[in-house]
Amino acid sequence: MLAVRAAVRAVVRAVVRAVVRVRQGRSASLACRRDARGQEMKPEAKRVLPSRAACAHPPCSFVRHIYHFGCLRSHRGTRKRRDSATSMRQPMRSIRQWWSAQKLQSRFMAITGAGLVLIAAGGVAAVGELESRGIEQRLETLSRNEMASMHALVLGVMERRISDRDNVAIDVFNKWFEQRNKDYPGRLWSVWSPQVTAYMHRTAPGRAAKRPRDAMDEAALRTGKTVAGFVDGAYRYSFPIVLGVTAGADQTICRACHGAGMGIKDGQTIAVFSSSLPAAAEFARLRANLLAIGAGGFVAVAVLMLAIRMVFVRVISRRLNRMNGAMLRLAEGDRTVVIPPHEHDDEIGAMASALEVFKAHAEEAARLTVEKERAQQRREQRRAVIEQETAAFGVSVSRIMQALLASADMMRRAAETMDKAAGGVQRHASETATNAAAVFGNLDAVSASVTAITASFGEISTALDTTATMAHQVSSQADANQRTMQDLADAVTQIGAVLQIIGDVAARTNLLALNATIEAARAGEAGRGFAVVAGEVKALATQTSSATQQIETEIAMVRQAASAAAGAMHAVDESIGRIDDAAGEIARTLSRQAAATEGVAHNVQAVTAATDRTAHAMEAVAGDAAEANHVSQEVLLVAAEVRRLADELQGEVARFLAAVSDDAQLTAPGQAA
Repeated sequence: MLAVRAAVRAVVRAVVRAVVRVRQGRSASLACRRDARGQEMKPEAKRVLPSRAACAHPPCSFVRHIYHFGCLRSHRGTRKRRDSATSMRQPMRSIRQWWSAQKLQSRFMAITGAGLVLIAAGGVAAVGELESRGIEQRLETLSRNEMASMHALVLGVMERRISDRDNVAIDVFNKWFEQRNKDYPGRLWSVWSPQVTAYMHRTAPGRAAKRPRDAMDEAALRTGKTVAGFVDGAYRYSFPIVLGVTAGADQTICRACHGAGMGIKDGQTIAVFSSSLPAAAEFARLRANLLAIGAGGFVAVAVLMLAIRMVFVRVISRRLNRMNGAMLRLAEGDRTVVIPPHEHDDEIGAMASALEVFKAHAEEAARLTVEKERAQQRREQRRAVIEQETAAFGVSVSRIMQALLASADMMRRAAETMDKAAGGVQRHASETATNAAAVFGNLDAVSASVTAITASFGEISTALDTTATMAHQVSSQADANQRTMQDLADAVTQIGAVLQIIGDVAARTNLLALNATIEAARAGEAGRGFAVVAGEVKALATQTSSATQQIETEIAMVRQAASAAAGAMHAVDESIGRIDDAAGEIARTLSRQAAATEGVAHNVQAVTAATDRTAHAMEAVAGDAAEANHVSQEVLLVAAEVRRLADELQGEVARFLAAVSDDAQLTAPGQAA
């Protein structure tokens, strides 16, 4: 673990020093810039990095040093404050400009190389972490086993303490302890608690006190818990003996010796057994292995970078260069250029497809230019044709207008003749008007008769409305009967469900009663405990009574539904009676209508006579109409001639407008272009 931390710290420190040198070297030339108009820009605000006092990271947190330059510099003791943020931001801006100026291949290789280096460094760090943990676990196991052996030997000595008046067991333990320190790969020692030290000072003043050697011994004495860790390249392990807590320290002999004699209470530390195993050699081997792995990883990264560069040049760079050459030729107007084939469906293939579209659009633009020139020629030719058509159109319009004037004179003379014929028609129309007056008088009588018929029809309509209302009532009553019968069916269904409940309750009641009887017979006097069964029987009986009441309620609902059905049927009978009355009223109304119809017939006869007289007058009107018809024929001929001339004029105008429209269509694209 220490080797990994040291290696990572060395790498990070080297990187930080390089970055700081680059920033300090460029800060002098880039501290102040000028804009496009030559005005001096304001220096950027200063930013002070955090000091060591403000750093909350412990020295062992080497991973966090990567993200906190201030902490890293403070742990080394060589960190200096920056004067301003300009010395940091301006080099970063220069780096961004340099990065923007690099080619795609250089960027890709830089990013790929950085990623591979990070992966290799992460792998080395992971291996170092695992190996460090393995070393620490192995040293911890060795130390724990040694402390357990020492503790077991101490317990054996304590068991013989009372009978061993000459302290033979203690001498054997001390000799074993000295020999074990020679055979042990590290060092072993023990530490007395303050109470033991004071006691030994009183009883054996010439014996040297066993005091704590470092902070780990003090922590074990103070907390009464095992403390382990690396200190100055060695693995330290301190195992406290706590009175009444540690295994074997809760014996009577321990309490009598250390409790009564030394004043140590339960939960207080008696002594601490400590071990120190050197770990520098193992971590040196680990660092050597990590350096070898790192070197191999960097060699592998270099080889892989070369392979990636070859693949990049073969797969991307060459294709991009060919694509760039084709685009330059297209930009120069060379439409005969051949677009490189795109066998792969990747981004470069998409660029080739887009370049083909661009080439097609360029060819289309050239074709449109040729079409534009041809359209301009057609417009010039059309303009000459329009000028000729306009001159011919003026001559045709003059001739047609003269013919229209002559036709207008003919129509005027025909109109005078039609005026004379209209006078005769007017006289005969007077006689027709007199006869029409007589017809109108008879029509008044007919109107009165029709009024009576209309009134009769109104009564018939009222009677029919009444009949319809009665029919609607009959339908409503039928619906009520249907709902009533449905309610009756629902009630019967519910009665069946309630009866099912009653059957289930009765079955359970019988079963519970039987169980209660059997259990009571078995229990004898103890049968009182079956009161629960009797209570269940009572509850079921109550449920049976409730179900019976529900049945009675449902039966009452059935009765009410039957009564409602009877009332509905009675209402149907009454509605049918009213329908019969309405039918009688309709019959009487029809009788009155027949009488009114006879009056209408009499009046119709009078109208017939008046119509006969009107017919004679209309004969005279027919003669005048014949004359008017002859004149109308002449007028029609004149109108036909006028229509023909108008059609001819319309055709000339349409032809002229079509020619003008074609010219406008040809001119518009040229103007738009």
